Amino acid sequence: MSDKPDQFLTRETLLSRAKNQDDATAWEDFVNYYKDFIFIVIRHMNIPYNDCEDLIQETLLKIWKNLQKFDVDNDRAKFRTWLSTVVRNTVLNYIDKKNRNYKKQERVREEQEVRPELFNQSKDGQLDEFIEKEWQVYVTNLAMKKITPLFSPQAIEAFQRSLDGESTESIAEKLNIKPNSVYKLKNRVKGRLILEIKALKRELEP
Repeated sequence: MSDKPDQFLTRETLLSRAKNQDDATAWEDFVNYYKDFIFIVIRHMNIPYNDCEDLIQETLLKIWKNLQKFDVDNDRAKFRTWLSTVVRNTVLNYIDKKNRNYKKQERVREEQEVRPELFNQSKDGQLDEFIEKEWQVYVTNLAMKKITPLFSPQAIEAFQRSLDGESTESIAEKLNIKPNSVYKLKNRVKGRLILEIKALKRELEP
């Protein structure tokens, strides 16, 4: 394991900082964290890849303009619901523009193969549900990416193999180490990963 200093700093929630439109650094951090996640959501709605970048920029612009209206203190844990509304409306506007260009709504919906059920403001909240589940995966993957440089390749491989369900004995044999070493390595990575996930959630979630 690396001897690099701990990176977990107590910081004001990123959303709180990003609400200040004069804080360019906070907004840059927000974009760095959320841009890829917004892309995942838009692609889930079957929007063509070539149109995603423009939609991401439009979504981020709307967030930047309206984030001050979002009450972090009173709307705790509701940010991703608000985000899903912003994304949904941005994509709907995109479709409407396509409709006006082609003057045939059905033609556009068929050509783009969008998922109309995701635009339905139904009680099921399919898009909200997807965003919530995907966010958990996204944060976990982001945390894993951040901690990987802190460990040896052997430790990361031991942890990844254990996640895939491989037995300790099998991992030890393939990595040419003792089973007890496998146990220690994977638990060190797991412990650091849990800490990093908590740190990211403290910073990224309202």
